[in-house]
Amino acid sequence: MWLYSAPIYYLFNKGVSYFKKNIFHKCFQKESNTYSYLKILRKTNNILLALFSGYMTVFSSYEIYNQLENYSVDEIVCKEYELTENLYNIGWMFYLSKYWEWLDTFFLIMFDKKVTNLHYYHHSSTPFLSYVNTFYQGFSPSYIYAVFWNCLVHTFMYWYYAYPRGVL
Repeated sequence: MWLYSAPIYYLFNKGVSYFKKNIFHKCFQKESNTYSYLKILRKTNNILLALFSGYMTVFSSYEIYNQLENYSVDEIVCKEYELTENLYNIGWMFYLSKYWEWLDTFFLIMFDKKVTNLHYYHHSSTPFLSYVNTFYQGFSPSYIYAVFWNCLVHTFMYWYYAYPRGVL
């Protein structure tokens, strides 16, 4: 399933690695202002992703609650239901956020952190799967649960990345 977005993500990773190794390495010393600036950008990005993910968690849980008023759990999981404006907005925002999360990979590469297989496959497949579930086949009912859980996990994960010691 990740076949379509994986080559783009692979080229993104290779491009960032090339950029760092051949163009940016002279400016990217731990004592340099560029390094400090990128650390601030990374922390800001993680805070914004955590806040956005928290917002999406609340927004998607509200939509799940609204859907449960009209449909049984079986119907939500198995049958297609009417696409509301809220569901469409959730799909769009979630889809676009998957590309925003590629900045996380950029920062991992720039700071010589390991890009794990889980990270690689998750970030290369999720944009494609989000596109298919939102725009191509129609918003599949159980997709709202995937959005909810992904955003819930990312809320805590990106907050931890911004504040690994738990200090604000």
